[in-house]
This record gives sequence, C-alpha cells and structure tokens, in this order.
Amino acid sequence: MKALKLMIIAFTVLGWQSVAGQQSVPDHNFSRVSLTVIYLDDPNPDAKFNASISQSVHGFFEQTKLIGPKYNDHLISTRFARIDVDNFTSENRTMIGNTKEAGQIADYINKSDISRQIVTKWFDRQPDGTFKMDLIGQRGLYNASDNDYITAAASQRQFAGLKDQGEKLLKLSYILFVNFSDINYTVNQKTGSGAYSGLARGYLFQLVWNDSISADFYQNLWIADGDNDAVRSAKKAKFDSTVFPVKHIRDFNTSAAQSNFSITEDKRSDAEKRTALFTSLYENLVVDIDTKVPEFQVRQTLVSSNPIGATIGTKEGLYVDQRFFVLENVQKRNKEVVQRRRAVVRAKTVADNEKITEGKSTPSIFYQVGGGKIDHFGMYMEQKNDKGISLTGSYMKGNMGGLNGTLEYNLSRSFSKTMKLKSIPTGVNFFIDLAVQKSTYNDVNIPDYYYSDSHDYTFARVSGGFSKDFYFWKNFHISPRVGYGIEYTSLYAKGDNGSYPDGLTAMGDHALIGITGGLNLHYNFQLIGGFNYYIPIGDLWVTPGSDKAVPLTMSWSKVFDGRQGLAIFGGIRILL
Repeated sequence: MKALKLMIIAFTVLGWQSVAGQQSVPDHNFSRVSLTVIYLDDPNPDAKFNASISQSVHGFFEQTKLIGPKYNDHLISTRFARIDVDNFTSENRTMIGNTKEAGQIADYINKSDISRQIVTKWFDRQPDGTFKMDLIGQRGLYNASDNDYITAAASQRQFAGLKDQGEKLLKLSYILFVNFSDINYTVNQKTGSGAYSGLARGYLFQLVWNDSISADFYQNLWIADGDNDAVRSAKKAKFDSTVFPVKHIRDFNTSAAQSNFSITEDKRSDAEKRTALFTSLYENLVVDIDTKVPEFQVRQTLVSSNPIGATIGTKEGLYVDQRFFVLENVQKRNKEVVQRRRAVVRAKTVADNEKITEGKSTPSIFYQVGGGKIDHFGMYMEQKNDKGISLTGSYMKGNMGGLNGTLEYNLSRSFSKTMKLKSIPTGVNFFIDLAVQKSTYNDVNIPDYYYSDSHDYTFARVSGGFSKDFYFWKNFHISPRVGYGIEYTSLYAKGDNGSYPDGLTAMGDHALIGITGGLNLHYNFQLIGGFNYYIPIGDLWVTPGSDKAVPLTMSWSKVFDGRQGLAIFGGIRILL
C-alpha cells in the first residue's frame, strides 16, 4: 500500500512538472536553491599558496557557515576535491574562456559519489538502503508561498500536497566548487601593518533531475515495504553504483584586497585577517552567482501597489535598498509571451519570514525609483542586484566651481546586508567629490611666504560627506548633502623660486551643504543638477616642498578673495 502511495506521489509530481513545462509563462514565485559547496584542493598550487595558507583555507571551509538563509544548506561529507587545475593568478588568468578545468571537475564528479551523496541527503537514505521523505517534505513546506498555502488549503489533500512539491526543488540542486589562489601579503612600510589580497574562482554545476530520472528512481531504486530481501539487496546495490548526472552551468572569478591604509592601528591577528579575506572572496563569488544565474534570483508576485508589497523577506536574503525590476508578461501578436519591465523598486522594510507560511505572511515594503505605474494585479518582481555605487560627472559654476566628479556608495544597502538590519533609512550615501578649477586672482599675499599681483591658479578640491536620496516622484529624486573638504593650489612649482626649491603649496578646508536633483533618462542613467554652498573653516596652511604643513592665522577666502559661497552644477549620473 505504501509503495502504491509513493508511486502516486511520484507521478503526481511528474504530472505537475510536465504541465509546468508546457507553460510559456515562467513561475513568478521564487523556489529555493539547494547549495553544496566543495573546495577545489589543488595538489600543485601557485608558489604563494604555502602550507600555512592551505591550512587556513581548510579551517575556513570546515568551520565557517557557508550557506546563508536564502538557500537550502545541502553540504555533504565531501568537503574537499583534490584536482590538479591550472594555477589562477593575476598574471595567468587561465580560467577566463577556458573550459579545461570545468571538464576536469565534471570527470571527477562522474568518478566519485558526490552526486549520489546529494540524492542520499535529499531522501535521507538509511544504512539498510531505505529512504525517507522527511527532508523533502520539510523543504516543500518551507518553500511554499502564501498562494501555495491557500491553494493547498482548498484542495482535497490539503497540506500534504505542499510536502510533495518539495521534490520539484531537487532540480534546483547546485554544486559550487571553489578555489582560492594568488594569496599575497603586503606590509605598509610606514605603519608596519599588513594586509592580504587574493583571487577566487568558482565552478557551478547542477544536478540533473528530470521526469525520466525521477521515474527510474522510484521504480528501480526505491525500496518499498513489500520488497523481499533479494529485491532490497539488488536495489541497494544498484543505488550504490548509480552516478546521477550533473551539468556544468558556468564559471566565475573574483578578487578581494584588504586596505593597507588605516587611521587607527589594525589589531586583528594574522588568522583573523586571513579569515576576513577568505570570507570576502567567497561572498564575492556568491554575489556574482546571485547576479548571473536566473534560478538564484528572487521572483515574487506583488500583493499590493500602494504601498508596493511582496511576501519575501529575510528567508530570501532580502536587504534594504536591494533592487528589483517590476515585470509584466505581455502577449505579442504572434502569441509569444514576453517580459516587459514596468518599473524599478528598492526594498524599504524587510519582513522577517523565516518560518513556514500560514497563508498570511507580512509583506516587505518597497519604494519606486523608476518606471511607470505599478499595478499588483498581474505584475511581479525579479531580483536585479546592483553594486550600490554611482558615478557623476558635472560642471560647477561659481567661485568654487570647475569640473567635478562624484563617487557615491549606498550605506543603507551595505549596513542592512552586513548587519541584518530589517529597517533602516533608505538611500543614505557616502560621497567623495573631486574637482579642479583654474582661476585668476590679484594681490594674493601670504606674508613671509608669497606675493603675486596677478596669477592664474589651478585649484584641486576633495570633499567627502553624506547624502540622502528622496524619491517623491517615480523618476525624480532630490538628495540633500553635507560634507567637509580641502582645497589646495600650487604657489611655486619645483625650481620656480630659490627660497622654495621643492615648491610651495597652500591649502584650506571647508564645510559644504547642498542639494542634488536627478531626473531618470533610464533606470540607471540620470540627468542631475543642483548646488553646493562652500563655507571656509579653519586657517590657511602652507607647505614648503615635502616639509610639514604650517598653519597661518589667515582665512582661505581672504587670501583668495571670495573663494567660497554658492556653486551651481549640472551633469549626468550613472548607477552601477
């Protein structure tokens, strides 16, 4: 009877898969990926990868929790694979465009029991060769959306159907092979502190689990209650010799480097620095996979449009200011169904949904940063990660004007992601302005150092601070900004004046306040304009050659008459 029940379950799932396969419209709900991570232990690594580094890497992969909440943790007993691959260094990036290593890994998998271990864990295989459906049932329930729950509640089998759907997750079983290389340690000669850098490459494979493989598993490998000892023994032996197929998805490579500059002393131990590097390398690979492999990207139907809401949250690894496209399926005249991007949104608040749904999940809330009208009937969102970085080029008009470049980094996104903050002000950025301007000044007098009745000066200005994006309209935002900076100019170049053979420079500092406005020309390309107001603070400093800077009781805006005040600017902004 139990065997018959299992066959019914199997063919129910197969039937569901067949119907799903006939749909031209993709599933709008995210299904959880199961991830197995194995370190690629090269027996002949590059020269920098010594025994100490190797030991640290092994410790990292043995002790670190590698799988985040977004994925099912499917680690197996095999944690390391000893395969001799080409060394991957900054001088020899052999992986790029090279399929040799992927082929070596595929051969290794086919000669090992890695894929069999993955299936064994899915079906909780027992020592006597029998299987259990507990894990599949648990993952089916945990993966279920509110819509799945409501549909199941109205069905005859009710929530048993949700457990059965756990089998559809088998085809989302992935194996990530990771390798670190070119680990460098550099020492800052001034501070004596050191920092690590390195490279990482990843090879992503997927377990092939389709209708025929599933049917063969249930018919020829599953040990049923009614099977006699001979049949049980034969099925057990057959499973032990079965190599479940996998396919190569794609390769990834990344790098990471620790900063060797620190205002305060870096008190981390060498082991802590290594762990920090390995963590950065591994996380960079996962982010790259998350961005480039569609099955790893969160998709969900909208449940409301005012406010914009979707029932995803911490379970899907959502963080504040994470970017999503709002999409709609549109049928063309030839009956082909295609996706159309209707809007771009970012997460505002993140719901804690790390539990099995009861059909009434609290949605996460999003705010719109681009596109047209959003209607939650028929629209869905899809994860499209960005880097949280924007670059702006502008021209500034004013006493402190000139050509200006701005680099911005989204702190809201970073803090929410790293500190697991579910609610934090959105659109908070750290910015750096770099500007240059040529201006003529008369009667520039710095007693005991410099005098000129008229001269052309080139001013270089560096400012840093914080801004906050407010999206009051769909395609327009304003960003108040506040910061601090310094400006300097050369009074004498090297060799221009006998009293200062190595040159003479002057420097002054300033505070700034301002507002930037931006209009979307595209979701990641904006026309911007606004103003900065510069306020001189502190004294003017002069620096003879490479000597120490000398503070003088003089104001920068007094020496360079009127060098302060309003600067109006306009330009373009690119969001990366």
